Formats: sequence, C-alpha cells, structure tokens
Amino acid sequence: MKLLQLFLGIGSLLLTALSCAGSEHSVKSFDGFPLRARLDINAAASEDSVERVVVLIHGSGPQSLDEDLSSVSAPGTTNYFFADLAAALNGRGIAVVRYDKRSYAAARMIAADRNFAASKKFKRYAADPLRYFIEDARHFTRWTARRFPRARVFLVGHSEGANVALQVARFFVNWISTATRP
Repeated sequence: MKLLQLFLGIGSLLLTALSCAGSEHSVKSFDGFPLRARLDINAAASEDSVERVVVLIHGSGPQSLDEDLSSVSAPGTTNYFFADLAAALNGRGIAVVRYDKRSYAAARMIAADRNFAASKKFKRYAADPLRYFIEDARHFTRWTARRFPRARVFLVGHSEGANVALQVARFFVNWISTATRP
C-alpha cells in the first residue's frame, strides 16, 4: 500500500510539473542591479487569464530562485523549496513569480569578478542588505502587478521573507484585503 502511495505521489508531482509553463527573465531591480527571475504559469492559462499570482520572497542566506534547502534537509534529499511550491501552486491555477535573492546574485558576481566586492554598488548593498532585500521584493511586486494588471497579487515569504513581505505590504496598503474578502 505504501509503495502505491509513493507511486501516486510521484505521478502527481510529475503531472503538476508538466502542467507548468515557465519563462526566465533578467530583470533590473530598483537600482539597476540584474536579478534572474522566473515566471511560472499553468500551461492551460495565458498571462491575460491569470487571476491570482504569488510573489515568493526568500528566507535568510543567499538563495537562488529555487530556494535550495537541501543542505538543511535530510541527508541525500534534494529540496528546491520554491520550485516545488511554484509547481504545487501552478497545479491549482495560481501563477508564481520567483527571483534570485540579491545576496545569491552578488556572490556569483564576486566569484566571477573579485573586484565587484570592492565596488561602490556592492559596498552600498553590504552596508544595509535588509533594505535591499525589501526594495527588491517591492520591485518584483510592482513588476508582477504591471505584468498581470487584472490579477490579485499575493506575497508569500519564507522565514526572513515573511518579515520582508510585511515590510513590502505597507507600501501597497490599498491592495491589502483580509482572508474573508467578498
């Protein structure tokens, strides 16, 4: 019985993944810093028909748009938290926007060019990273709202991302509704 449940679970995940049409974008954030983003839409939907879209906001640490939590999961487990969450939401008809966290993108830039760590742009970010995380999330919230003008936009933060989501939400007070929205 457990083997059957395992096969059904894997089959369900595969069908959900196949029903997702994703596209990657290079988006310049509020200060022109390039961040890789991914837009996941159910394959049966078009951008014009999307009614709900979630912006995923990372937890602490340098995270890619997949938010790889494998290092803090059971040994040998691959845990791409945001990729899995996006697939599950897409399976329910909800579009998802996810992006590389600035600390992840900055670390990759430093690995490619050590001089980036000495640049003014990096030093400004390093002096107040939380402000940049908030502004990046705010930028992607606006980007999402422009891309899906008829959709309701939801912010979902994981760990530190929950705090960032609250900070971003205060800039969009007129968008906020309760869970019992009519």
